[in-house]
Amino acid sequence: FINEYKIIDNENYVGEEININDQEYGNIVLEYLNIEPTNKVFYIDDETSLKITVNDIESGVYYLAIDYYELEELIDNNQINIKINDETPFHESENLILKSNWVFNNEEFSKDRYGNEIQSGASKEFKWQQQALYDYYGQHPGFYGFYLESGDEIKIESNNNKLLIGSLYFVESKEIITYQEYLNNYQNIKLSSDLINVAARDMDGRSEPSIRLRSEQDPSNIYYDTQHLELNTIFSESWQNGGQSVTYKFNVSETAMYKLSFKYRQNLVSDMPVFRQIKINGEVPFDLFESYAFPYTTGFLNRKVVDENNEDVLIYLEAGENEVTLEAVNYPYRTVIEKIREIMGEIQQLALEVKRYTSGGDDPYRDWDIERYFPDADDNMLRWADELEELHSYVNDLSKESNPSQIANLIQSAKRLRSIAKNINRLPSKMVQFSDGDASVSHLLGETMQRLMVSGMELERTVFYGDKKLPKPYVNIFTSVFEGTKRLVLSYVNNPYSVSASGDDELNVWVNYPRQYIEILQAIIDEKYTGMRVTLSQMPDQNRLILANASGDAPDLALGVDHWIPYDFAIRDASLDLRQFEGYEEVVSNMSKGAIMPYIFEDGVFGLPETQNFWVTYYRKDILSSIGVTEIPQTWDDI
Repeated sequence: FINEYKIIDNENYVGEEININDQEYGNIVLEYLNIEPTNKVFYIDDETSLKITVNDIESGVYYLAIDYYELEELIDNNQINIKINDETPFHESENLILKSNWVFNNEEFSKDRYGNEIQSGASKEFKWQQQALYDYYGQHPGFYGFYLESGDEIKIESNNNKLLIGSLYFVESKEIITYQEYLNNYQNIKLSSDLINVAARDMDGRSEPSIRLRSEQDPSNIYYDTQHLELNTIFSESWQNGGQSVTYKFNVSETAMYKLSFKYRQNLVSDMPVFRQIKINGEVPFDLFESYAFPYTTGFLNRKVVDENNEDVLIYLEAGENEVTLEAVNYPYRTVIEKIREIMGEIQQLALEVKRYTSGGDDPYRDWDIERYFPDADDNMLRWADELEELHSYVNDLSKESNPSQIANLIQSAKRLRSIAKNINRLPSKMVQFSDGDASVSHLLGETMQRLMVSGMELERTVFYGDKKLPKPYVNIFTSVFEGTKRLVLSYVNNPYSVSASGDDELNVWVNYPRQYIEILQAIIDEKYTGMRVTLSQMPDQNRLILANASGDAPDLALGVDHWIPYDFAIRDASLDLRQFEGYEEVVSNMSKGAIMPYIFEDGVFGLPETQNFWVTYYRKDILSSIGVTEIPQTWDDI
């Protein structure tokens, strides 16, 4: 491993060079050259690549970093691939992520017509960035290594977005020091007397625009209103994938040592912790922060950051502006996920071979000689069972719960493998238990792997504090009862989205969907639509539409109803033919003709589908390859 910092000479770069005179990108190039006048800038997209020859280097494994500038507002992550001498060095190098930073369009959130906050839109920050190449998805700690020899060619291609590429670097992968070594560097620094609350909603940036906020009606929250909804908590299901990160900037008044706490709830992964990498001012300060555990909890708690001795962790901060970043990672589960994936692959391989031997037969009354043709099958199953039990023991140690439910499938799978191994000749008739059924070993392992890859967590605040007492994550019983009573009373006079009569200059829409859906849809309408006032109401029961029509209280539009409702209205002459409206032809041009059929009565069309389902044919490359099929059949005759 060659652990050194070096800029790769840009004289050996071959690609579409962009200079300061370029009409579209010249200013961006000038901004980069102001930093280092000798640099060059190259353009790449899904058709244009950059090739870099490395000369006069020692053979070894290098860590790479890249300067880049994003050119598109697309919400997809920037994905590049790297080849060495036109060959993919490892699987992950086919899809390397270059991170974006998304910010709210407005610091102050606007409110809807009912006084509830609406999350501001997001914009991507366009700026030059430098990033070492690493596992964005949070499975492997550290940087990716690339084996290089003098004269090798590095080829950089974009998988999706347009990018400008500056210099490529060899960088050092620094070993993260232990917490004790970190403390030794700040032995004589005093403990702070400050207490700084950083609200989860006050993000300086986030890696993906899909990370969003929701309202938690708790009087102890920093942002709270009795009557209206204030966005104050990161929604767990929007912050559950490896690599997703949020960043906050905050000010401290004195240079000192600080304690750290998070008011959080993690109820997405039952009985198991999720992990976050914690960076202070852009760096992981010590080993404890590389993947810090947040245990399962049904309610919001203060997660005081402590060491292995349950003592408060201290962080050195200088007076002025500082930064903290929380990134979802799965490092502690990596070994388990990779081993499960390996065992699943071996199970599928054995299943394919057995099916070839039996021609797919599974007759329980037929005798098969599996022991003769697959002499290692029973030993492999026992080995898999042993490995799964070891994985269960390892993961169980990470949890505070005994025998957590999320990994119960590991023990269940081990028991089933041992049962099948006792009478291995019956394997063809037990494929449903082994590899094919919804309750098969393969399916159970796949479910477990997916669960361990989810790391959702809700966050309400981050607290930096010293000798002051940390606030409780809840209010006392009297305040709780008082606030609850007020909300109950107000619900009778302030009930958004309830069915009501429409005004003369108002479009009244009944929606047969949950309130969360309606809130989002109403917010989009209020923000984007400037015509007639549109009011959404939650439909109490779609059968009430007919009764509402009879009493003259029917809405102008209805969404989310069964396909037979428009026809029912049409035969009563209670709805309008949509063909008379401007834009009808354009809308239906994107739909299949069959999807319109249920809404036709006589010569009119009285409804439109909101969604369309379609069938696809998919195939297993491994199965076709195992039987010697190299070209995919294109017709039924070929099949």
